[in-house]
Amino acid sequence: MRVDLAGRDKVRDFLAKDGDVYRVYESDGADTEVQNQTASAQMTVQGNNASLRFSPVAQGFAYARVPDPARGAKLPVQVTRSDGYIVPAENVWLSKERNEDLSWSYFLNIFDANTSGQYSIGFVAGAAEASIAGLVYRTAMPMACATVASRASP
Repeated sequence: MRVDLAGRDKVRDFLAKDGDVYRVYESDGADTEVQNQTASAQMTVQGNNASLRFSPVAQGFAYARVPDPARGAKLPVQVTRSDGYIVPAENVWLSKERNEDLSWSYFLNIFDANTSGQYSIGFVAGAAEASIAGLVYRTAMPMACATVASRASP
């Protein structure tokens, strides 16, 4: 997810549950408490559209998680707040959690700032696919040296 406010960078940030409190850890080093609005969140679905509502957070960050009735079979493609603001795609995601009986519970998650708590969501058919991409390791050695060093290791 990413804090999408004026003056912030465009680098992704992290949302974490820290004990009983949610916090956003920003790429610039700031960490701020996030108001968990899950208890007041309600989503109504009609076909490929949904309406999501939760208690507004006029100043600060909000997070909400609601059950996904499509069980991951439909992807959110555009989320628009009641004031017309389009929520960045990285701030809306699907998740699932294993239950004690080994079945799955599916959820739609949203992170936003200074929100009215009212959203319209468009969905398309298709399952979410997990992927890991990016650079894991970059050596400062020239490639020939790195190759020789890796072959010399036991």
